[in-house]
Amino acid sequence: MILYINSGFTKTQNNFNINQEVIKLKRISVKSSMMISVGYDPKTEILEIEFSEKDIYEYYAVRINIYNNFMKASSLGKYFHKHIKNNYQFRKIR
Repeated sequence: MILYINSGFTKTQNNFNINQEVIKLKRISVKSSMMISVGYDPKTEILEIEFSEKDIYEYYAVRINIYNNFMKASSLGKYFHKHIKNNYQFRKIR
């Protein structure tokens, strides 16, 4: 298990505001040609993905069931493209 520091955000209806709060988000290594590691915080509903190119993205307001189904998927890349990419607000953090 890898431990990373992540910025926080606040959620107000459909808007997200980055704030100064720092949370610790645990990411775990995954077997995928597209991704290196994935982390999720159920309290803030942030999904964080480190891609093979070393870029890291945060996806906001991702429900726990989406995260659980994502982690159980036979192909993380296919699940990501169908259910996560372009369906959630996101930002590149590295």
